Amino acid sequence: MDTRQLIEKYHHAWTNGDFVTARACLADNLDFQGSINTFSKADDFIAALTEFKQMLFHF
Repeated sequence: MDTRQLIEKYHHAWTNGDFVTARACLADNLDFQGSINTFSKADDFIAALTEFKQMLFHF
């Protein structure tokens, strides 16, 4: 799988609520620095992403 395919797989997974597949696309020690949160573990990032996605469905 090349980089583009991996990114497309990740994006499709998280936008469709498939967080198991989205997590599988990430390195365990990812480094995410956003405007609100930072994460150094993929599991923590996916947990936050799951909560964020659930908030979107409630509006």
